[in-house]
Amino acid sequence: MENTLPWIEHLPCGFPGHALQIVADVEFGSHRPAAELMALIPITGQQPLVLESLFPEVRTLAYLLAAGASPCRADWLTARVVVFRLNHLALSLSELELMDQINQKLAWLSRFLDLELLQLRSFALRGRCADTVCHGAADVRLPDAQALVPRSLALRATLKHWLLALDLACKRGLVRIS
Repeated sequence: MENTLPWIEHLPCGFPGHALQIVADVEFGSHRPAAELMALIPITGQQPLVLESLFPEVRTLAYLLAAGASPCRADWLTARVVVFRLNHLALSLSELELMDQINQKLAWLSRFLDLELLQLRSFALRGRCADTVCHGAADVRLPDAQALVPRSLALRATLKHWLLALDLACKRGLVRIS
Protein backbone atom coordinates (compact mmCIF):
# COMPACT_ATOMS: atom_id res chain seq x y z
CA MET A 1 0.00 0.00 0.00
CA GLU A 2 1.43 3.33 -0.98
CA ASN A 3 1.58 6.02 1.68
CA THR A 4 -1.23 8.47 1.05
CA LEU A 5 -0.78 10.42 4.28
CA PRO A 6 2.34 12.56 3.75
CA TRP A 7 1.48 14.76 6.74
CA ILE A 8 1.88 11.87 9.21
CA GLU A 9 5.69 11.84 8.76
CA HIS A 10 6.03 15.15 10.58
CA LEU A 11 4.06 14.12 13.65
CA PRO A 12 6.12 13.15 16.70
CA CYS A 13 6.27 9.41 17.30
CA GLY A 14 5.66 9.08 21.02
CA PHE A 15 5.99 5.84 22.97
CA PRO A 16 5.66 4.92 26.60
CA GLY A 17 9.14 4.20 27.89
CA HIS A 18 12.40 5.41 26.44
CA ALA A 19 12.63 6.06 22.70
CA LEU A 20 15.41 4.35 20.80
CA GLN A 21 16.51 4.82 17.20
CA ILE A 22 18.62 1.95 15.93
CA VAL A 23 20.76 2.50 12.84
CA ALA A 24 20.20 -0.68 10.80
CA ASP A 25 23.76 -0.69 9.51
CA VAL A 26 23.94 -4.49 9.57
CA GLU A 27 20.75 -5.10 7.60
CA PHE A 28 21.27 -2.29 5.09
CA GLY A 29 24.95 -1.44 5.38
CA SER A 30 26.69 -4.68 4.52
CA HIS A 31 26.51 -3.95 0.80
CA ARG A 32 27.08 -0.18 0.95
CA PRO A 33 30.21 1.88 1.50
CA ALA A 34 30.27 3.48 4.97
CA ALA A 35 30.02 7.03 3.56
CA GLU A 36 26.90 6.13 1.59
CA LEU A 37 25.28 4.49 4.62
CA MET A 38 26.08 7.46 6.87
CA ALA A 39 24.53 9.80 4.28
CA LEU A 40 21.27 7.83 4.54
CA ILE A 41 21.04 8.22 8.32
CA PRO A 42 18.71 11.08 9.18
CA ILE A 43 20.04 13.89 11.31
CA THR A 44 17.87 13.93 14.40
CA GLY A 45 18.14 16.22 17.34
CA GLN A 46 15.18 14.71 19.20
CA GLN A 47 16.21 11.11 19.81
CA PRO A 48 19.73 9.69 19.96
CA LEU A 49 20.86 6.93 17.62
CA VAL A 50 22.64 3.65 18.40
CA LEU A 51 24.52 1.39 15.98
CA GLU A 52 23.13 -2.08 15.36
CA SER A 53 26.57 -3.26 14.21
CA LEU A 54 27.85 -3.06 17.79
CA PHE A 55 25.23 -5.67 18.74
CA PRO A 56 26.19 -8.80 16.73
CA GLU A 57 23.34 -10.66 18.45
CA VAL A 58 20.94 -8.94 16.03
CA ARG A 59 22.55 -10.64 13.04
CA THR A 60 22.68 -14.00 14.82
CA LEU A 61 18.99 -13.92 15.69
CA ALA A 62 17.93 -12.62 12.26
CA TYR A 63 19.71 -15.51 10.53
CA LEU A 64 18.38 -17.99 13.08
CA LEU A 65 14.84 -16.76 12.39
CA ALA A 66 15.43 -16.99 8.63
CA ALA A 67 16.19 -20.72 9.01
CA GLY A 68 18.95 -20.87 6.45
CA ALA A 69 17.51 -18.32 4.05
CA SER A 70 18.30 -14.64 3.77
CA PRO A 71 16.58 -12.76 6.63
CA CYS A 72 13.47 -10.82 5.67
CA ARG A 73 12.37 -7.50 7.17
CA ALA A 74 10.30 -9.29 9.86
CA ASP A 75 13.38 -11.34 10.90
CA TRP A 76 15.47 -8.19 11.32
CA LEU A 77 12.76 -6.35 13.24
CA THR A 78 12.14 -9.35 15.52
CA ALA A 79 15.85 -9.66 16.24
CA ARG A 80 16.00 -5.96 17.19
CA VAL A 81 12.95 -6.33 19.43
CA VAL A 82 14.68 -9.16 21.30
CA VAL A 83 18.21 -7.75 21.53
CA PHE A 84 17.23 -4.21 22.46
CA ARG A 85 14.27 -5.41 24.57
CA LEU A 86 11.86 -3.23 22.64
CA ASN A 87 8.22 -3.29 23.67
CA HIS A 88 7.01 -0.74 21.11
CA LEU A 89 7.91 -0.32 17.46
CA ALA A 90 7.26 2.26 14.75
CA LEU A 91 6.14 0.82 11.43
CA SER A 92 5.34 2.51 8.17
CA LEU A 93 1.88 2.10 6.69
CA SER A 94 3.20 -0.48 4.24
CA GLU A 95 4.68 -2.55 7.10
CA LEU A 96 1.54 -3.05 9.21
CA GLU A 97 1.23 -6.71 8.26
CA LEU A 98 4.64 -7.28 9.85
CA MET A 99 3.24 -6.81 13.37
CA ASP A 100 1.60 -10.26 13.37
CA GLN A 101 4.68 -11.84 11.80
CA ILE A 102 6.95 -10.28 14.42
CA ASN A 103 4.79 -11.55 17.28
CA GLN A 104 4.66 -15.05 15.71
CA LYS A 105 8.45 -15.03 15.38
CA LEU A 106 8.78 -13.82 18.98
CA ALA A 107 6.61 -16.75 20.15
CA TRP A 108 8.72 -19.25 18.17
CA LEU A 109 11.98 -17.73 19.38
CA SER A 110 10.73 -17.79 22.96
CA ARG A 111 10.17 -21.55 22.69
CA PHE A 112 13.46 -22.15 20.84
CA LEU A 113 15.54 -20.17 23.33
CA ASP A 114 13.48 -21.25 26.33
CA LEU A 115 13.32 -17.61 27.38
CA GLU A 116 10.31 -15.49 28.19
CA LEU A 117 10.06 -13.04 25.32
CA LEU A 118 7.09 -10.73 25.53
CA GLN A 119 4.97 -9.88 22.53
CA LEU A 120 5.11 -6.34 21.20
CA ARG A 121 2.57 -4.30 23.09
CA SER A 122 1.98 -1.60 20.54
CA PHE A 123 3.18 0.06 17.42
CA ALA A 124 3.06 3.55 16.05
CA LEU A 125 2.44 4.51 12.48
CA ARG A 126 4.89 6.64 10.63
CA GLY A 127 4.16 7.91 7.18
CA ARG A 128 7.49 6.69 5.90
CA CYS A 129 10.23 5.04 7.94
CA ALA A 130 13.74 5.34 6.62
CA ASP A 131 15.03 1.83 6.00
CA THR A 132 18.26 2.69 7.73
CA VAL A 133 16.69 3.52 11.12
CA CYS A 134 14.44 1.37 13.30
CA HIS A 135 12.30 3.40 15.71
CA GLY A 136 11.22 1.76 18.95
CA ALA A 137 10.97 2.10 22.70
CA ALA A 138 12.04 0.04 25.66
CA ASP A 139 12.07 0.19 29.41
CA VAL A 140 15.85 0.51 29.44
CA ARG A 141 17.13 4.07 29.59
CA LEU A 142 19.58 5.10 26.91
CA PRO A 143 22.90 6.35 28.28
CA ASP A 144 23.65 10.06 27.87
CA ALA A 145 26.82 9.71 25.77
CA GLN A 146 26.80 12.27 22.96
CA ALA A 147 28.64 10.44 20.17
CA LEU A 148 27.14 7.50 18.28
CA VAL A 149 29.73 4.82 19.08
CA PRO A 150 30.19 5.66 22.81
CA ARG A 151 26.40 5.82 23.22
CA SER A 152 26.03 2.42 21.55
CA LEU A 153 28.77 0.89 23.71
CA ALA A 154 27.21 2.38 26.84
CA LEU A 155 23.86 0.82 25.91
CA ARG A 156 25.65 -2.48 25.34
CA ALA A 157 27.08 -2.24 28.87
CA THR A 158 23.60 -1.47 30.23
CA LEU A 159 22.20 -4.56 28.48
CA LYS A 160 25.20 -6.74 29.40
CA HIS A 161 23.32 -9.24 31.59
CA TRP A 162 20.51 -9.63 29.06
CA LEU A 163 22.96 -10.13 26.18
CA LEU A 164 24.85 -12.81 28.15
CA ALA A 165 21.59 -14.63 28.93
CA LEU A 166 20.59 -14.38 25.27
CA ASP A 167 23.94 -15.78 24.13
CA LEU A 168 23.66 -18.75 26.50
CA ALA A 169 20.08 -19.41 25.40
CA CYS A 170 21.15 -19.39 21.72
CA LYS A 171 23.90 -21.89 22.42
CA ARG A 172 21.53 -24.18 24.37
CA GLY A 173 18.91 -23.95 21.60
CA LEU A 174 21.43 -24.81 18.89
CA VAL A 175 22.77 -27.76 20.91
CA ARG A 176 19.22 -29.12 21.34
CA ILE A 177 18.59 -29.19 17.59
CA SER A 178 21.96 -30.63 16.57
